[in-house]
Order: sequence, then structure tokens, then C-alpha cells
Amino acid sequence: MKQEVIHIFSPDNVFLPDDLFFIVLEFANLAQIGNRMLSFTFFSPRILLNASMSKWMTAVMKEYRKNKKGGLSGAMKRAKRKYKKKKK
Repeated sequence: MKQEVIHIFSPDNVFLPDDLFFIVLEFANLAQIGNRMLSFTFFSPRILLNASMSKWMTAVMKEYRKNKKGGLSGAMKRAKRKYKKKKK
């Protein structure tokens, strides 16, 4: 089980021993091992999330961050007024 988690997280260019690499994951709070279970967390940096979002969703999230009390539906309404599609 521990080897599968190491295989998921380790890139090809890291040459640490598996035990040391797992200690690094535990220290970073990305993997925990107990008596009967092993848990791990995937981390997605915001840069990767923004690169995959459409321009529309980026505009909605920008409005949502400005006024979270208005909710997501309010952010969509405000973004709809300001957002302009590019004509092809």
C-alpha cells in the first residue's frame, strides 16, 4: 500500500529512497500511515486550476471573490453583465 502512494507522488527525476520520500510526504502532511489505514491527499496548485478554467468561469470566480455574501448565483449575474464573448 505504501509503495502505491510513493508511486503516485514521486516524479521520475527524484532519486530519494522510498522510505525517505514517504517521510517527506508525511512531514508535508500529504500522507499519513496508521495501524490499519493509510491516507493521502492530492494537492492542486491554483495555477493549474486557473489554466484549465474557461474565460467565463474565470470571470465568474473573479466576481465571486469580490462579494462572497452575494453567492455564486449573484456572481454569475454580475459576470454576465460584464462579460463579453469574443466574436469568431
